[in-house]
Amino acid sequence: FYAFFGVILQQGLYHPARFHNTEMKFRQQIHQVKQAFTLIETSYGSPLTLQDLADAAGFSPNYFCRFFQKMTQRSPIDYLNYYRIEIACRKLHTDQRSITEIAYECGFNDLSYFIKTFHKYKGTSPHKYKKNLFLAENNNLN
Repeated sequence: FYAFFGVILQQGLYHPARFHNTEMKFRQQIHQVKQAFTLIETSYGSPLTLQDLADAAGFSPNYFCRFFQKMTQRSPIDYLNYYRIEIACRKLHTDQRSITEIAYECGFNDLSYFIKTFHKYKGTSPHKYKKNLFLAENNNLN
């Protein structure tokens, strides 16, 4: 039994450090991608580019896209837009401001793009979404 392991080690067939280094590198990359998530959470209302997100993670844009997609099943820009729409939904529910104001505050500088993106993720327009929230709240009061 010891001879068997001796041969394995002697022939260099066992590399514990390589696995450990790979695991450590992966953990480091996850930590780096968290920096991009933090940037999204704190700056979603500002214009953010793929380069900005990749820089926050310390990756090249191409590598960042591949790694982010592997981790989240979404592209970085798709995730950013999804996050912005989720924030917009909260604001539509709690704020009395106009849809246009909320769209701009959530990082959309083009109202038609906001409406198109909102529909993509929510299956309805922001106006109908807000109207349905209002109707649901009134039904709960009765």
